[in-house]
Amino acid sequence: MTETHLRTRTHGLGYGAGMLAFLLTATLNLSYGFYGLFFNALIVTLLLAAGLGYTLVMRRQQLKAIAHQYLLAGAGVVALLAASQHSDMALLWLFPLVLLNLLVLPLKRGLILCSLLVILTAVLFHGRWNYPLAATLIGLMLLILAAALFAYRYHYNAHSVDTLTLIDSDTGAGNLRYFQDTLTREISRSQVTGHALSLVCLAVDYYQEMLDLHGNVNMQPVLRQLSEKLQQALRAGDSHYYGGEGSFYLLLPYTPEEGVRVMVERLRRQMAEERWPVVDSLTTSLGCTTRGDDESDPVALETRSREALKAAQSSGHNRAWYQ
Repeated sequence: MTETHLRTRTHGLGYGAGMLAFLLTATLNLSYGFYGLFFNALIVTLLLAAGLGYTLVMRRQQLKAIAHQYLLAGAGVVALLAASQHSDMALLWLFPLVLLNLLVLPLKRGLILCSLLVILTAVLFHGRWNYPLAATLIGLMLLILAAALFAYRYHYNAHSVDTLTLIDSDTGAGNLRYFQDTLTREISRSQVTGHALSLVCLAVDYYQEMLDLHGNVNMQPVLRQLSEKLQQALRAGDSHYYGGEGSFYLLLPYTPEEGVRVMVERLRRQMAEERWPVVDSLTTSLGCTTRGDDESDPVALETRSREALKAAQSSGHNRAWYQ
């Protein structure tokens, strides 16, 4: 499930539950003859219904949907007006609205809106302070604090999980999944803009022999330093990914064949002259290719870079080969 689908379901369920709760509130107020509260609860219900409809309309663009904050702010203002004009009990309406704010809105905007509701409550009821009002405000602030801590922890964990699914833990480079997604996206962008797109597959020469000699644990610092050196050597906009077994992919947008040839030769010499942990010295072979004008298959581009790498290795290692 994508983040957009998850947000759509979460927003829809939140709006739906809130709408039913306030519709029930409006019905009860009508049955008891509290017509002012009835109309205010009905307005809040309609605003939440509009939020539900907006969620369904923007189901493919939830990350760009900004009208939620205006609908929820309107619902909060109506609840405050109901409390100030009809009954202090309407302040209890703020509790589900605060939860809905933090559920639907991004954390920062949700906290700002909830804080504004608390401040407006204090201003509207200035001079009418009593124990129930103070207890309500304290309860609201505690609820905002608890929900904010939960929301922060959720977003932090989601970001950590997202990072773990994109970054290789041993090298710090992007992993293969991230590489394939980025390669597909860059090919599409290259088709639209017409700019060149090149791909390099770099591999440590005799990596398997080094692995047998030093072991996987001792080779990890070598791969980590190699990844860092590649990151330092690449330009802004370029990216690198770990392909496993001592190999890396270098994705180079806006780089034609001539630029690739210059870059890989510089990289090859730099890696050979560097001092490395555990192994002291090593060399690399590089296979290079550039997207053709009508080429749209990422697998073909990746395969061609691998074939170029094999050609470089079969020609004696410590070579750069353009396919």
